[in-house]
Amino acid sequence: MAYRVLLCLWYIRKPTTHGVYIAVWNNNKLLIIKNSYRKAYTCPSGGIKRREKDRDAAVRELREEVGLSVEAHRLRFAGEYTCLNEFKKDTVSFFEIHFTDYPPVKKDNREVVWTKFMEVGKAMELPLSPLLEAYLKDCVATKQG
Repeated sequence: MAYRVLLCLWYIRKPTTHGVYIAVWNNNKLLIIKNSYRKAYTCPSGGIKRREKDRDAAVRELREEVGLSVEAHRLRFAGEYTCLNEFKKDTVSFFEIHFTDYPPVKKDNREVVWTKFMEVGKAMELPLSPLLEAYLKDCVATKQG
């Protein structure tokens, strides 16, 4: 319900937001999640709190959304992406973290209701958030180039 109220407010105010996305990789597979309140699949993500650095927000969001505790220095900045989505101009700092073994991901079944490590091609068959889709297109272009 709260998410729908936010959508109404965003429709009226057309805000500019800043957030983080975290691509959690295990070899060539990416952690994809599904939030209970959104139709699109995504990866761990969230807003940056007041006076919080983007890297610290990424560490916090990983812990809150999928139960992963990582050191901030392990996150690699992968780029900044902007899109118009949900009636707001959303700009995110994208971070990546790579694991050689599957990390112990824990969904809370309230905010995050589904998780799976997927190959990029399979993930791109899903209805993805526009920001994740842009990041993955860049990943594919980089590998082909």
